[in-house]
Amino acid sequence: MLKSRNPKRSLSYKKEYKDNLDIIMNSKNDDLKISHIDLYPNDVCNLRCEFCPTHFGKNNISLEAIPLIAKFNPKVMVITGGGEPSLWRKDKKKIYDLILEIRKFMGKIPLGIMSNGTFLMPNDAVEHLKWLRISVNSFDKDQYKVVHKMDMFDRVLSNILEYAKMKLPELGIGFVYTKRTAKDLVNVIKTINQRILCNLSKDNLKKINVQFRPEADPKTYSRHFLDEKLIEELKSQINDLSEFEINFINEKTNMYEVLNNSVFDLKSFNNCHMSLLQLKIDAKGDVYPCAQTANNFTDSYGNLFSPDFFSKFKKEVTNSFNKHPTKICENCAQSSINHLYENRDKNYNEDYNEQNPFF
Repeated sequence: MLKSRNPKRSLSYKKEYKDNLDIIMNSKNDDLKISHIDLYPNDVCNLRCEFCPTHFGKNNISLEAIPLIAKFNPKVMVITGGGEPSLWRKDKKKIYDLILEIRKFMGKIPLGIMSNGTFLMPNDAVEHLKWLRISVNSFDKDQYKVVHKMDMFDRVLSNILEYAKMKLPELGIGFVYTKRTAKDLVNVIKTINQRILCNLSKDNLKKINVQFRPEADPKTYSRHFLDEKLIEELKSQINDLSEFEINFINEKTNMYEVLNNSVFDLKSFNNCHMSLLQLKIDAKGDVYPCAQTANNFTDSYGNLFSPDFFSKFKKEVTNSFNKHPTKICENCAQSSINHLYENRDKNYNEDYNEQNPFF
């Protein structure tokens, strides 16, 4: 079974974490190296998803941000929402130019994109990616219009089919389920099979996975969980599927994490260990420890383009590491990783070399 959120993947970065911890605890005059960067290149979007926490605007980050981000020496970068990345524009530059700039300054680090799939990015851009995830969040046209406030369902499915035929190692289909749409999780699998999987070669089928995630409250980050009655109904629906669809659920989705209400596990922690592992950078260049704080405009490290940003960065990260959990962190999306690193000595004998995004 696919585990879309395996916190032990974060142990791939245990050396960088230990180095950063040593720097902030012993006041070493070394630069922090942040393993995972989430770049939200714009806050422009053509959809208005009912659960989206983004504060939309007209900002597109400049290419001058890329050499500054490279100073963090990241090992993985994700170009993600906060807008729709494929709509990024700066002067006459488009998403392909942004990707090339990342390659220029950060070499061949694994690069992923999260997109709503309404625009088909050029093959030349997609070939630079290790993975791409397209958010669908619906199983038919009517539901899509309610969730996204636009009629783009057929276009998105068509684009997913085109992406699956490109030179792309991994292609994810995302479904954020709400109290209203959770009943349709199995219908999503049926639609994906009928509209996408049935039209792919065996090789292209291998790259497809489906990731279900519960809606998060935009202020508290509390998440929607399934009740027992619905869980039993969905299990019954799965039993009525074809053998191919059941195998796909078992091997290529996190459906059973959903049915166990375990997509997100809330665990206790005292320090924000993620502060030493990741950054979120928005379209204005504002830098945050994570998307959860960024969406709530709390705990900003400052602006990447400020002349004194890097001179203050170590102090800001140290404060972030020490002062958590704050109120906004009661439902921390990364609590499993924070808990894991808080008990890290028990896990250091394990070897994790997989440099995939770990959350």
